[in-house]
Amino acid sequence: EETATWLHSISSTTTNRIDFVPPMDKNETESSLVRFSALIDRAVREHTPHQIILAVDSPDASYISLLLYKLYPYHLPVSVPMRSMLFAGAKVHVRGMSGEPMVDMTATHMSESGKSIKWFCDRLFALILLILFMPVYAVLAILVKRSSKGPIFFGQERIGLHGRPFTIYKFRTMHLDAEKDGPSLSFDGDARVTSVGHFLRKYRLDELPQFWNVLRGDMSFVGPRPERAYYIRQLVEKAPYYYLLHNVRPGITSWGMVRYGYASNLDEMLERLQYDFLYYENMSLRLDLEVLLYTCRTIVKGLGK
Repeated sequence: EETATWLHSISSTTTNRIDFVPPMDKNETESSLVRFSALIDRAVREHTPHQIILAVDSPDASYISLLLYKLYPYHLPVSVPMRSMLFAGAKVHVRGMSGEPMVDMTATHMSESGKSIKWFCDRLFALILLILFMPVYAVLAILVKRSSKGPIFFGQERIGLHGRPFTIYKFRTMHLDAEKDGPSLSFDGDARVTSVGHFLRKYRLDELPQFWNVLRGDMSFVGPRPERAYYIRQLVEKAPYYYLLHNVRPGITSWGMVRYGYASNLDEMLERLQYDFLYYENMSLRLDLEVLLYTCRTIVKGLGK
């Protein structure tokens, strides 16, 4: 029988332990996550913890990632004992030398001052660009509307900071009902893309409405590209440490986008993921600036697809 996952919620006065047994069958994953969420909700309401420790004995790395996704929305530091970190496969920083070494799974490698500057600049420049690009939005809106039937803007749910879902906005580049048979990534020569859509994608103009996402705080100018939950479930099976990327806001552009580009299938998504982890491990304002400069070059040369 699988050993239990132990969840410790630490308040200012007490330490509370919750025992949770992972599912024996993968078909029970969804129902077990629902039970896990219910336990967490009750524990947080009753004890108001300031930290959560996830002591994991289960060998299923992808399942562990899904548990962490359930803990992120509570905006609490989540730590994992070093002995439970064999699954991670990514470089992490250990805090504290006394007792059991604990790994902070919600920490990033950017300084607090750097985070504050990034947060301020994101919103300031998003507001400025939204105003300056109004004439461009108007022209592109007319082109999209004339290209095919359907709305001008396209909204889709993505997973962002701390695993929270949000709606990402783009100029519509595909015909209506492009995914009537289910989620499907775009590829070279995709017939679902309109003639205007090809132009918008080539110069990344379809991404311009995401300045609004940045202003709202859903996204940053630079960060790992946000994915849909449908694909995240598949990614964590091959790259369980994917959850680390949700410690930062997703970006309009990323190291992976400028060095690899759009992914047309799951294997390409996994390859691009390596660049996103490089960014995560080396986050800095200087690196953000370099990514933005590379992005400008990609746009000018029309290297998008």
